Amino acid sequence: MYWDNIKSGFCASGRALLASSVFLSPLGGQTVTISGFVDGSIAIPTTSPINPRFSLDVAEIDLEKQIDEGISLRVDVDILIDSAELEQAYVSFWGISFGKFNAPIGFEMIDAPDMYQFSHSLVFDYALPLNLTGISYSRDFTQDIQFIGYVVNSDDIGPNLGDNPILGGRLGYKGIAGVEAGLSAIFKGDGENIIDFDATITRMEKVTIGLEVNQGGYGPGELGYLLMVNWTPGRFGVTFRQDQLGKAGTTTISPSFSIAEGALILFEYRAGTDIDLEPLSQAALEMTFTF
Repeated sequence: MYWDNIKSGFCASGRALLASSVFLSPLGGQTVTISGFVDGSIAIPTTSPINPRFSLDVAEIDLEKQIDEGISLRVDVDILIDSAELEQAYVSFWGISFGKFNAPIGFEMIDAPDMYQFSHSLVFDYALPLNLTGISYSRDFTQDIQFIGYVVNSDDIGPNLGDNPILGGRLGYKGIAGVEAGLSAIFKGDGENIIDFDATITRMEKVTIGLEVNQGGYGPGELGYLLMVNWTPGRFGVTFRQDQLGKAGTTTISPSFSIAEGALILFEYRAGTDIDLEPLSQAALEMTFTF
């Protein structure tokens, strides 16, 4: 669930980390946990000529060290074909985290193992920040109500916001069985704040429903939303997603198959209009391996 991913490493590879961790030799009486994934894809043109394009999208290595009781360090590195990027690097102590971390906002996660299809929605790509640099504080008010607030650099949120830090936060609720919801806000300081509601519903067996509504992330008065339904009765699964941002919108269908534990292959077809209101039709085959 969303909040469990936040507490175990904000939003980065929460499932991969919990499912397949490897413990290295103790260092100074402590242990370092290493996990990650390799994600590759084949872009398949939907018009002639049909010339598939192969891509190694990312290989990610995640390191986590428990320094002391209540104090931990996490580093996530994305390795690309010709470069490497630091996705996350932060120290956490007694509910406070300082450094660079995934933005705790929205329904969809950043990393492939935490996705139900190949592509991200229009809301994710154009209306939300990805990673934030600053300081955050998280707290469980009750078993069912959680809060995380943060102060971060303005350029993590968007251009032309000046040099003043940006405030944001998310209030989460999971007091209804099979329902987890959150309301996020980012106060940009220019009168164009971001308000985002997300929900994950798992009340039906083997079915996951994701909802998100976003206001102000893409521009003044621009409304965005997504609806995702995933059905996974066993090793096979299928995902349907409808997303909209302003006048742009797409429909996605994505069947998947679990080859083995930590190994997933999926096909995606997506059609509609892109953010520039141009026709969109694309297909891809994705393979993700976690460790």
